[in-house]
Amino acid sequence: MFVIKAQDGGSPPLSSIVTVKILIQDQNDNPPQVLYPVQTGGSLVAEMVPRSADVGYLVTKVVAVDVDSGQNAWLSYKLQKATDRALFEVGLQNGEIRTIRQVTDKDAVKQRLTVIVEDNGHPLRSATVIVNVAVADSFPEVLSEFTDFTHDKEYNDNLTFYLVLALAVVSFLFITCLVVIISVKIYRWRQSRILYHSNLPVIPYYPPRYSDTLGTGTLQHVYNYEVCRTTDSRKSDCKFGRAGSQNVLIMDPSSTGTMQRIQSEKSILDEPDSPLELSSVTGQARYSVPEEQAEGSFVGNIARDLGLDVARLISGKARIITKGSRQYVDLNRDKGTLVIKERIDREELCGKTTPCSFSFEVILENPIQLHRVTVEVIDINDNSPSFPKDEINLKIVESVASGSRFGLESADDPDVGMNDIQKYLLKPSHHFKLEVQSQPDGAKLIEMVLQNPLDREKEETHTLVLIASDAGEPHRSGTVRIHITVLDANDNAPVCSQPVYKADVQENSPEGTVVTTVSASDADKGVNGEVTFSIAHVAREAKHLFEVNAKTGEIKVAGKLDFEKSQTYQLNVKTSDHGAHSDTCKVVIQIIDENDNVPTIQLMSFSNSISEDSPPGTTIAVLNVDDEDSDGNGVVKCSINSDIPFKIESSLTGYYTIVTEDVLDRESISEYNITITVSDQGSPPLTSSKNINVKVSDVNDSPPKFDQSEYSKTVPENNSPGFSVFTISAKDADWGQNARVSYFLEEKEIHGVAVSSLVSVNSENGVIHAVRSFDYEQIKWFEFNVTARDAGSPPLSSVATVRILIQDQNDNPPQVLYPDQTGGSLVAEMVPRSADVGYLVTKVVAVDVDSGQNSWLSYKLQKATDRALFEVGLQNGEIRTIRQVTDKDAVKQRLTVIVEDNGQPSRSATVIVNVAVADSFPEVLSEFTDFTHDKDYNDNLTFYLVLALAVVSFLFITCLVVIISVKIYRWRQSRILYHSNLPVIPYYPPRYSDTLGTGTLQHVYNYEVCRTTDSRKSDCKFGRAGSQNVLIMDPSSTGTMQRIQSEKSILDEPDSPLEVS
Repeated sequence: MFVIKAQDGGSPPLSSIVTVKILIQDQNDNPPQVLYPVQTGGSLVAEMVPRSADVGYLVTKVVAVDVDSGQNAWLSYKLQKATDRALFEVGLQNGEIRTIRQVTDKDAVKQRLTVIVEDNGHPLRSATVIVNVAVADSFPEVLSEFTDFTHDKEYNDNLTFYLVLALAVVSFLFITCLVVIISVKIYRWRQSRILYHSNLPVIPYYPPRYSDTLGTGTLQHVYNYEVCRTTDSRKSDCKFGRAGSQNVLIMDPSSTGTMQRIQSEKSILDEPDSPLELSSVTGQARYSVPEEQAEGSFVGNIARDLGLDVARLISGKARIITKGSRQYVDLNRDKGTLVIKERIDREELCGKTTPCSFSFEVILENPIQLHRVTVEVIDINDNSPSFPKDEINLKIVESVASGSRFGLESADDPDVGMNDIQKYLLKPSHHFKLEVQSQPDGAKLIEMVLQNPLDREKEETHTLVLIASDAGEPHRSGTVRIHITVLDANDNAPVCSQPVYKADVQENSPEGTVVTTVSASDADKGVNGEVTFSIAHVAREAKHLFEVNAKTGEIKVAGKLDFEKSQTYQLNVKTSDHGAHSDTCKVVIQIIDENDNVPTIQLMSFSNSISEDSPPGTTIAVLNVDDEDSDGNGVVKCSINSDIPFKIESSLTGYYTIVTEDVLDRESISEYNITITVSDQGSPPLTSSKNINVKVSDVNDSPPKFDQSEYSKTVPENNSPGFSVFTISAKDADWGQNARVSYFLEEKEIHGVAVSSLVSVNSENGVIHAVRSFDYEQIKWFEFNVTARDAGSPPLSSVATVRILIQDQNDNPPQVLYPDQTGGSLVAEMVPRSADVGYLVTKVVAVDVDSGQNSWLSYKLQKATDRALFEVGLQNGEIRTIRQVTDKDAVKQRLTVIVEDNGQPSRSATVIVNVAVADSFPEVLSEFTDFTHDKDYNDNLTFYLVLALAVVSFLFITCLVVIISVKIYRWRQSRILYHSNLPVIPYYPPRYSDTLGTGTLQHVYNYEVCRTTDSRKSDCKFGRAGSQNVLIMDPSSTGTMQRIQSEKSILDEPDSPLEVS
């Protein structure tokens, strides 16, 4: 911008001023300048890519600037050439070179990339940079391919090389000398220890009659050595035991011993438990057995009759279940037979009831089977008929007409059938005959009928014999004598009001309850007209249950009535006067049943535990229900509570089974209380109940369940190894062992690394630990699977996905890419003195491998020779002039730029930029005399190498001098002893025995030989003893024989026998 003044030539002159502003339009006249990588000095290795690099790995970044402005400064990066275009790509806008696939072992080590940088001007201008990339994991691999990637020759100076070589050689010789000395010392020390503990005397003189191995002859005795080896030997060495007190051990060189190997066997018997199963009743059996059989008498072959084998009886634990307290029959499971356990008395068991039998059940388990067995007891004639009295006295009036009847008490025979009383015989029969009538209840009414009139004057008394006999084998009979006294006439007999009386009475009626009243009349008067009542001709039980008033005829209850024992009783009530006249009437008493018996419940079989996977219909219990009442009072109904998955079924009369009705789930309900209720139909009904508890055993049917299927956790990088990330947990609804959850890490690879090298999971509590420190720059996130597995059989498991997000930390300082700081100070840029304000000196290029705000970089000018001359762009790092350069400005300008990131805490890097303010190179060189490579490093390296070589050489020479001095001293001492002419004193050890002596070893020697169980040969071969077959030992010595190993140890060959020399 300038001012133009126009002035005329008048007087006074007039003028005007105009300001002219010239805008210079930028032209694309500057190509891009590549700041990084630096291309001076030929090709070089810019970056090295490990073979484990994954997709997207950042190789390097091409940094370029364009001094033009506007769109002429917009730069784009393209990959022009590449050794393998399928491996690398270049970011169009940022110039980042990244891998686009996984690096493999087949990729070439040497990769050469040509990147072209273009601006956006017209015409466009470009710059090309060559980036050499080494795909390798180590520098030796790189150097073998890149022959031009060598170090600077200053580092390969001949002096340094030879100094290092000399130091290495001298150090090697010195260390070798020390190792040899220490080895010799240790060897001699071990030899002295062997001699010290052997207690062998030094024998400089061989005694006479000594026999070496070259001598001829044989040992006078045979010595046997027993060698035993156990199967649990853990060592393969043959160890010879202590020799006791004997000091001479003579071994036959040709003897061999054999060791027997004993193998033990282990038998494992596994008997799994079977669940208890129940099946319905499959059969019934009926047997007949005479009464009074001896104990152990055979009843029947139950196994054969029910189609069972003996093994089933044994395995099913067959047993007999009876209702009562007495068991007459026993089961012999080994033979499958039923035998008499207790003497059976039919009369005691059944009385007069025929047929007489008793029943019981045979139950088997696993599976449960129920069989009903009925045994009929056959009566034998073991009881004789007997009369209630031995004698019967009758008084009969002589006026009794022919045909008059006189009732007699019947005899009683406990037997039944043909063994019961079959006939009565009356002797003599001149005046009387005998009539026997059968009554409805089975009793016999015996009457004596007068055939011929009596005449007291002719015969005042008569004696008769009444004989009762059965038809059994052998025949049995009973007698009673009848004494008849003939009285004077009493011609009217008592007459019952009615021949048959019927009455009902409740069972359990108290004693004294009036059942009915019997009445009779006698036409006579006076004493002959008085009537008395008595019960005659009844069964024994009825006499104890009822009584009749002799005067009034009232029949009362005298005992406890039980409807279940007898439902009807018939009494014969006799009416008689004071004379000889009598009449008999019948009284039929009907017992009315009362609901007085509570139903009973008896568990026949019960399993208190059931598996939750049992199918519906599985039986858990068998029970028997009984009510001794009759009719409706004895009809029972059995039920269980309805709020449980069980039902009750009737299998046989009086038998019920409880089975599962639905699928069981222990996780919902672990046990059930079953209430069994039984009620009859009486009025009022009687009820009984029984409670049983059934536990549901667990089955491993529920897999562990995580709280959530996916977990996500953020972990800051640089964590300490072993850091607890977080805890995952899974719950198992099962119980016990089935609910014990263990956690396992599912193996997988993450970026080529096993996940187990990153994290671990505690198998007991699910705590996830970091195995190593995470680096966000290498792994930003990863996920893996954790399996939760229970301890059931078979085990169940579930899987949860865990995602670990690595949180970036500001752990990486900025890296300055340009200007390059390696090799000491150098002139980076030259600024002409004509540079104007805002002149771009250079650009500090830095990167931060962190992410987010941790990678936001800011540039500040920390130090400067002239702070008023330069400034640094806060965001872009551009160094520009802030005023016009003048001649007064110093040529040498040193700027210290600090690059800081935005992390907490912030990290920084410092770069020194040397700027020369000059218009020509001679002017620069005259000022920058210190811009040469620093040689202090090489000088220091040479000094320390010479010093180290001198020290090591001194130590080595000193060691040699000491060794030679010691050797000369010992040689001189040995020469003095050699010329001393000292006599050799022969020494005989105590209790020495030569080979020609006779006798046997005085003591027994036990030698323990241990070998491993995997030895392929069991022979232990004792080899020849070399040049001496006599071992002389001090009796007091305690020690073991040493094993001498040759260069090739035979113990290293498992197929070879053990040889001891």
